[in-house]
Amino acid sequence: MTGLSESSLEVGAWADVLRILIRIRPETVASFIDQHRGDTDFWLGDRGFAVIDAVATVPAALSIVRQRQADIPLREMLALGRCEVLAPAIDLISPGRDPTDVATIVARLLSTIARSPRSSTCNVERTAPLLDSVTSRIGADAAKAYAAALTQEVDPYAVAANDNAPGIATVRNLLQSAPATRSAFASDPKELASKAAREEVHPLAAALVQSLPPDHAVLSELRRVLTPGANEILTDYLLRNRKIVLTVLRLTARADGWTSRDISQVSVLSTTESDVDVARAAFDALMLAGYVPGLTDTFDAIARRLPDPSGAPDERAVRAVRAFTRAAHETRDRPSLYSRERLNWLLERLSVEGLRGRVVRALGLRPETLAIDPRFLSAWLAQAVPSRRGSTIAVCADAATLGPFVDNGLTFQMLEASNQSYQSEEWLPACVAWLAGSTSAGPTEAGQMLWLLSLRDGKLATEEEPAKQLETLSGLWSISKQRSLGDLSRRRIAARAGALAPRLGWSLTEVTLLRRWDSELSRDYPDQAWSFRKEWLLRAVYLLALAIPAAMLLHLAFWSVLLLTYRTSTRVQAHVFYNPLARKILGFGYVDILLIWVGPLRRILFAPFVDAMPGDIGQISFGAKEGPYYANSLVVRLDRAELARGLRDAEREALSGSLDAAARPITSGLASWKGPTCLFGPSGRGKTSYLRYVLAANPRQRIPFVYLRAAQCGNDVATAVCARFPGLGRDADLIISLIRSGLLDIYIDGLNEVDRELQERIVRFIVDYPTANIFVTSQEIGVSLPSKLATYFLLPLTKAQMKEFLLSRETALDATAPLRGEHYRVRVEAFLQELADEVVVSEQVVAAEPAQDAIVTSFLATLANPMDLETAATLLSLDIDPDPFRLQEQQFRLVDEDCRTKLKRRFPIDAFSTAALAAREQGKAEIDWASFAEYVAILEQRKQVRRTTVEVASGKELVEYRFRHDKIADFYLHFALLRADSTKRFSLAGDDRFAGVFDYLARELPAEAAAELKEYLLSRALDSNDHRLSDRFLQHLRWRSLLTRDTPDWITRYDTPESVKALREFDRLAELRDETEAKMRSARTVIESSRLASRILIARDAEALESAVRALFLKSGAREIPTPGGTAPVFDVPGFGVLAVICVAGARATSTITRAGIASRASRVVEKKLVIVNPQPELDPAERDWSQVEEWERPLRRDSIVVLQTRDLYRWARVDDGSLERNLWPRVIQTMADNTVSAPEEDR
Repeated sequence: MTGLSESSLEVGAWADVLRILIRIRPETVASFIDQHRGDTDFWLGDRGFAVIDAVATVPAALSIVRQRQADIPLREMLALGRCEVLAPAIDLISPGRDPTDVATIVARLLSTIARSPRSSTCNVERTAPLLDSVTSRIGADAAKAYAAALTQEVDPYAVAANDNAPGIATVRNLLQSAPATRSAFASDPKELASKAAREEVHPLAAALVQSLPPDHAVLSELRRVLTPGANEILTDYLLRNRKIVLTVLRLTARADGWTSRDISQVSVLSTTESDVDVARAAFDALMLAGYVPGLTDTFDAIARRLPDPSGAPDERAVRAVRAFTRAAHETRDRPSLYSRERLNWLLERLSVEGLRGRVVRALGLRPETLAIDPRFLSAWLAQAVPSRRGSTIAVCADAATLGPFVDNGLTFQMLEASNQSYQSEEWLPACVAWLAGSTSAGPTEAGQMLWLLSLRDGKLATEEEPAKQLETLSGLWSISKQRSLGDLSRRRIAARAGALAPRLGWSLTEVTLLRRWDSELSRDYPDQAWSFRKEWLLRAVYLLALAIPAAMLLHLAFWSVLLLTYRTSTRVQAHVFYNPLARKILGFGYVDILLIWVGPLRRILFAPFVDAMPGDIGQISFGAKEGPYYANSLVVRLDRAELARGLRDAEREALSGSLDAAARPITSGLASWKGPTCLFGPSGRGKTSYLRYVLAANPRQRIPFVYLRAAQCGNDVATAVCARFPGLGRDADLIISLIRSGLLDIYIDGLNEVDRELQERIVRFIVDYPTANIFVTSQEIGVSLPSKLATYFLLPLTKAQMKEFLLSRETALDATAPLRGEHYRVRVEAFLQELADEVVVSEQVVAAEPAQDAIVTSFLATLANPMDLETAATLLSLDIDPDPFRLQEQQFRLVDEDCRTKLKRRFPIDAFSTAALAAREQGKAEIDWASFAEYVAILEQRKQVRRTTVEVASGKELVEYRFRHDKIADFYLHFALLRADSTKRFSLAGDDRFAGVFDYLARELPAEAAAELKEYLLSRALDSNDHRLSDRFLQHLRWRSLLTRDTPDWITRYDTPESVKALREFDRLAELRDETEAKMRSARTVIESSRLASRILIARDAEALESAVRALFLKSGAREIPTPGGTAPVFDVPGFGVLAVICVAGARATSTITRAGIASRASRVVEKKLVIVNPQPELDPAERDWSQVEEWERPLRRDSIVVLQTRDLYRWARVDDGSLERNLWPRVIQTMADNTVSAPEEDR
């Protein structure tokens, strides 16, 4: 390394070798000093400065230099102003030297560098810390010493400094990185400001001011110079202080730190016309600060002075555009900046060649919502395209930056100008591509098409999607006509369209498109129209040949699509399938036949109603674990003619095990049922469970079907069925045809749960549809059933089945039940054995006392049904002996016990029962689980209630709690009626929803209240001819009396004489009571029979009158003839023949509207017609105005319609002497004959 240092290497390499050598051996520097002592040329050259620079990084070498300063011309080196010597020179300053000397040396060093005319290599990161280190050594005297040194260095200076000189920039960078030194020099702001506010500023002062931070006080002090005095004119002030103002503007220019007063004054100076240099300097300061109001004011001031654009750009216009662009970058409110006046001023400068690029950049910052008016661009492009001096493509590129453009007006303008060219450049495709209409996704189809037209060979550019291209060209053709474009653009469009025509497809849409082009071109360019005419004629012939088979395939495809979208599209359902007229028209008549008779299509038609078909029985239940459906219950088919006796015999024989008829399991016995079918069975036997199993669990086996509770049938079963299919049900003819053909199964559950009138209406529906698949479940009822009705009886369970059922319930038992598994099985077997033993004993008692037969039969029947066995299974699992007559009471005791154990209080049976009763009366959910949440949870655990989901109007599902069975509900409801007065019980006697409650009332009411209720029910049965409730109540009263007897037979041997006498009197009165009750029943039968005639006088509507007349006619020997459509009931009258009867009743029975309705109904009846009228039913017949009927009936007689008043019918039906048949029919026949003859006479 020593050898290399002594060689003549290039200076840079030599300096690197020297730095390495001095680091390794610092004493090498002493040999260099000895070698070049007195050699000023060496030390003032690059190699001498390299030695000093290398020494500055090695402390040991620096110590040697400090000792031998006298041998080095350090002052001369410093005078050269080279930054390399600054760091070692500063470090050579001894810490013990006087602060004034140190400050003087530092000031002189920096001044020398600042005055240097050439750039000096200076390591700011190394030198600046050394400066601050020297300053910190001086301590508190630094500020005063440096300020004095600065004054000493600056004051004598009288040469103008260049603010941008390289030396000034070097010192500025050093001072910016040496904050302590900078603060010391600027410790006196006013003094420093006075040194800088001169016409000739010392370079060191200039560098110091430039290095100050934006918020320094010196800057504020200097900026005072920018503002003239209060009474001084700006022009005069600038004339006197021009140089100082320019100097201050250049030195104090900062991006921030301005006061509002100072920056506002700069804004004023930037627009002054008295001194261009001041305006330029102020503008530059304003641009650096980015002061939006000042920039905006500058733009507005220049815009006012230059209202019209000039041919060439001037400095003020450029300055205005620069100010606007800077303001657009900095502002937060661009919409306000881009006012209409400013925007127009900028757009007008687009035509100025030197300003176009700047204006485009300014406009490119506008808000996205601010669109450029194409009229400005059109006028500019009309002058600039094609360009005479510059590039036309550049002009289009500048215009494109002002887009995107919605329409293609500018593009058409380019096409029209394409026949001119001044620069021999192919500019048209590029201009069209940039100026065509576009969106955020790219050019529009029209824009792309215009680009194709701009190519030299636009016809062959591409042939993809010719139909789409032709449509686009058609739109462009229309625009070209609206804009009155020249021949050039239109011929381009026509040529392109003609090239695409042969490539078009063969669809009807494309043929129509070709015809449209033929029509357009035949008027303007007939020479190009033939290619289109030839193509569309060829395709029209082809399409015509395919029209007929295509129409058939299209129709089938159309309906296939409709069927595919039918399930999910409500529009297709409502407008096509549920609209009979639309379905028949669109289906050409044969689609309805396919939908009815083709099974898969029929299932698709009813697929949207799969969830609605099961109705209530299909509601989801969850909560307590359910046992599996017991499918081994047996059914037996009975003879319809001997139904009542067959039911009793089958029940008795099944219980005794001597049933002769062939019994089959219910699932297989009813698997293939067809036609009108009825399943009979007592409550709890499992009729509804069977339907739930078949329909809810396996609905697709019988689709389509409808499940209806009997109470839901309303006035017309067919209407109720239609209502189950919203939309499709509007086509009643379709639904009825499906019912008649046996393709829509109807399930009616609980025929016995409705009143006799609704029962008769349902039976009439079965009679009217003898070929329909109608499945009815019921207990024994009193109405006459159709002769063709297939009747099945659900038998009680045998002992083996009872055991099998009880054992199958183990999976659904509570996990905490004490008896499970083998213990439960043993308990079941023991219970069944005890039951069998008790039956044997009971049969022996029956042999001795026949009155006990009812108890034995009921005892067996009660536990021989699944519902009560379910309860028995729960009790057995709890090691409780089930009482057949107290099962629900036993369950309730468990519920009450759970409440006392878990809730520390009894079950609130009074409040709960009252709330449930009120809810059932109002038709709401019976269980208010929100009010009884804790108790409902226990009820659910004890399987008294179940959770279900119900759909509300909004389409959501809500949770509801319901009793698991009507028997359970009736038990809880009867508590409310036990406490209620007799009036409440009487009011509910006519409501079939509460029929089961009266079974419990018969057992639990006090004897006096029970007797009062019995008398009321008997009287009501006499009036209504409905004995179901009264008979059940009497039966339960009899069971109550038998079950509560606790006196043994042998006690009579120990009676006293008084007891014997009283017992004999009691037996005599009992026999008298039985005899009286028998007479009462006989009298009741006579009353009901005789009131058949009087009931027609109290009928308040047509339906009630029709029911009463039917009963009277049938008893009198007439036979009802089933008729399709049900317009009017038709009877075969003895001695007369077929007669159709139309009934009207009520306050408006004799109104004109009613008469018109009767005439309309009668017109649809071909048989002879008899109208029976009952006006004013609320009045006694003797007080009614019968004369109004005579006036009302005259127009009907002219149409051969016979009218009969109910008072006449009543008189003829009274059985005064002879039979009813002999009194009634002769008079009816005579009336029909008299009215038929008198009608023509009245006409005459």
